[in-house]
Amino acid sequence: MKSDHKECDSSAEAPRFSAAVDGATVTLEYTGTILDGRVFDKATPENPFIFTLGAGQAMPAFEAQIQGMRRGEVRSFSIPPEDAYGIRHEELVLTVSRESFPPDERIEVGKRARVADADGNDCVMKVMEVTDSAIKLDGNHPLAGQLLTYNNVTLTAIS
Repeated sequence: MKSDHKECDSSAEAPRFSAAVDGATVTLEYTGTILDGRVFDKATPENPFIFTLGAGQAMPAFEAQIQGMRRGEVRSFSIPPEDAYGIRHEELVLTVSRESFPPDERIEVGKRARVADADGNDCVMKVMEVTDSAIKLDGNHPLAGQLLTYNNVTLTAIS
């Protein structure tokens, strides 16, 4: 009598994780937008976001939303400023003398400028305004004060 029973292939390794938990490496695709609809980040099949949960490679509020997801699952969620890049601090916007920079240095609105803080540490600040006598700089993170929305977050792989 012939049996239709087949032996299990013991060489095939079972997936290490069935859901996204601390220690799992996840591969995600998504589009990140701010309130006005501008895209601030995009993870695509060609350039996915891959990180290990619980390893400090993504912001904690983002990781919390990924926890428990399963392969193929899709979620959309928002992260408020205080859980993302913080609120804007107007005290980080300052105006300095144009003479603080070398005379031949080209300073342009929208570009980044490296400046030293009161303790001599290098800081990178965004140039907001340039006049002949002064430069207005913003030390806030570009996404400070923004509600971040992650659309169609798809967990494509987990290991």
